[in-house]
Amino acid sequence: MFINHLTRSSRRLLPYGIRHVGTVAKQTEPILFNRQREIDYFKKRFKSKVPGLHIILGPPSTGKTALMRKVVSDAGMNPLLIDLRSGQCDTPMALYYSIIEQYKTFYDKLKTLSKSVKAVNMASYEIQFNELTSGVTAGTAVTRLLCEISSRLPQWRWWSSMDVPPPILVIDEANRFDQLSEVSPESTSVIQTFLQWMVLNTKQEQKFHIILTSSDSFFINWIRKYINHIHFKPYVVGDLSKENAEEFFEEHVLMKSDEPSIRKELTGQFHHIHRITGTRMFLIKQYVDQYSVQGKFEDCLFDYYLSAYDQLQTGLYPETLKGIKPAPAWQQDDFIKAMRFIVKNADQGFVAERDLIREIGPEKLLSLVHYNFLHRRPTPIYTFDIVNPPNEPILTPMSQPALRAMEDLLKMVDGKA
Repeated sequence: MFINHLTRSSRRLLPYGIRHVGTVAKQTEPILFNRQREIDYFKKRFKSKVPGLHIILGPPSTGKTALMRKVVSDAGMNPLLIDLRSGQCDTPMALYYSIIEQYKTFYDKLKTLSKSVKAVNMASYEIQFNELTSGVTAGTAVTRLLCEISSRLPQWRWWSSMDVPPPILVIDEANRFDQLSEVSPESTSVIQTFLQWMVLNTKQEQKFHIILTSSDSFFINWIRKYINHIHFKPYVVGDLSKENAEEFFEEHVLMKSDEPSIRKELTGQFHHIHRITGTRMFLIKQYVDQYSVQGKFEDCLFDYYLSAYDQLQTGLYPETLKGIKPAPAWQQDDFIKAMRFIVKNADQGFVAERDLIREIGPEKLLSLVHYNFLHRRPTPIYTFDIVNPPNEPILTPMSQPALRAMEDLLKMVDGKA
């Protein structure tokens, strides 16, 4: 057998950075505020008696990770947390050790919580682990480990009948699997096996729910190459509604500020701040942080506006990006046309994908999304920051600062700046 008991001494064999995956992620999670509707909705989904594979999409820094962890916590679940954003699973071996560590954390918590439940035989859940032995590839080890976990866990309905916190697997920034799949043929095989294992344990054997989060507009397209679309359900976690964003600004960010002068100067100013930050919690907080350092500043000096403007300028000259693969498919005229279309529809907050395709064509549009000049939402399911979105794929600016940067860049192009 290629695995033995994970002793205290063998823990040092775990690659650095994987030992406390869940703990590290919690220390850096974004702010969570005033999202009770989402919390209630997802709690019902994740506590459903029919386990599912849930794909949580959305623009960067909208609080997907914090929201999912809050939901899992409030739902009284025993999570296995894997964070791919820090490169902790960039090889099959790293993935193997990460799964080991998370299952061990799950087992230890289950052992503690189950002391009062005599019917729980903890020996049936214990898996013995150790370092990979000679002659066993990481790919083989991952496959065997996943099979071992599946064989140990009962069906979902058992957990509720025993009043024991059920397992739920949460993988942050799951789009990083795409990068792992490109490392080697073995890596591709490991990812295929892992994804099929997810389908097996959700839809087929109904053992536990699985959550994958991603900020990548193309993640759905990628995962469809490995999993039939009927085996997972996508959702979009966008920004706050304007009403909730103002409450977040006034009652959370300002009220918790250590500087009375900042609270006095910015109270009641959300109508102005909203124009440059939008309703994204991260950007609202960053605006207040910058204000506390610099004092009052023009919108065009907001750090995230400057960053967005600089990036958009590179889009005007796609030939300078040709060293990056795949090469940009658009020309300068296409880029300007796309910006005009987005700005023209700024009040509704989005454009239908099919409408922009008519303007510049599908290949150029997808290239702009690939280079992060636009964000694609494949579904409107559970979106609060856009009023009455159509039931079809839509496109948005990457952020509110990016929208304002588009407006100013178009003025420059038109010679009005």
